Amino acid sequence: MKRTDIIVDYGGEQFVIELKIWRGPKYHAAGEAQIAEYLDYYELNTGYMLTFNFSQKKESV
Repeated sequence: MKRTDIIVDYGGEQFVIELKIWRGPKYHAAGEAQIAEYLDYYELNTGYMLTFNFSQKKESV
């Protein structure tokens, strides 16, 4: 298991946040799989992936 980027403890709940830099759809899909692993590990139903896109030509997912 890789190290989780951010875990926020707020109001008695935990929120898992994965940070990524946009490098295309394949890399994005790998990030989704990674956060799914974290959610299983922490026994959570919802997580968040924050993707930064520094490209001059933006692509949408």
